[in-house]
Amino acid sequence: MTRTRIIRREHIPFVEIGRTDYVLQTFPEYLTGQIADLGAGPAARHFRPHLGDRYTAIDRHTWGDTDLQIDFEKLPLPFEDNAFDTVLCMDTLEHVDNPDQLLEECTRITRRYVIISLPNNWSGFLWKLLVGGAPNPKRYANVAYGLPPQPELELEGRRHKWFFNTENAVHFLTENARRLDMNVVDLRCVLDKSTSSIFYCYPYPDILGISLRRVREKRPHLLVPFILIKYGFAVPFSWIEEIFKQAIWGWGGEFRYMNLFCRGIWIVLEKQR
Repeated sequence: MTRTRIIRREHIPFVEIGRTDYVLQTFPEYLTGQIADLGAGPAARHFRPHLGDRYTAIDRHTWGDTDLQIDFEKLPLPFEDNAFDTVLCMDTLEHVDNPDQLLEECTRITRRYVIISLPNNWSGFLWKLLVGGAPNPKRYANVAYGLPPQPELELEGRRHKWFFNTENAVHFLTENARRLDMNVVDLRCVLDKSTSSIFYCYPYPDILGISLRRVREKRPHLLVPFILIKYGFAVPFSWIEEIFKQAIWGWGGEFRYMNLFCRGIWIVLEKQR
């Protein structure tokens, strides 16, 4: 049975610890037995304290906590069928020439679940085209498809091979799930917590996304001003903006809105028994 959820008010920073926390908090029932993380990168250091020896970090490049270095372009993967109970593949498929084949390998080596995430970069690039501006070559979003001015930007595995929107990503994942006889048990379209600004598309200034806990730990003297700004201005304004965006882009189908403002797609696949 497919459970499709449009999650409008979550925040997942584009850093490894943000995605790690999201997986641990949102999908704990699927993190059972032996777990392989394809394209783990620095996320391994955040997963390992929670998953221990059950967790195997796999990547094309050498990171500090990588267990196995494997070139995902050279398939099949060197694992037996059903070698793991769960396979993680977070923001990795868009980095390889043959994402459908790597997805097929994920389903082959798992005994039960595959958890996948794909980003939606279309919205960010759309607004860059509209507002212009000089790209910062050190920013991930600007080197994902362009020419890397420094070789290390490409060697770090930041380059994307595919350019797609939310609707494309959902269609790709669901059609491949059907082809591979996998059940879609969870599908989430995740938007930013404070909504995405109609002027910048991606989040408001970082101060509006910082948690109370972080302010309390790092800048306790700013806690009261932060509460007043966040709940007295930012939250009401975000709801006003949400109504405004829905009025303009919400009609004509769900994906018209999602292609503009969705941050990423998360899907959980389960092998048919």
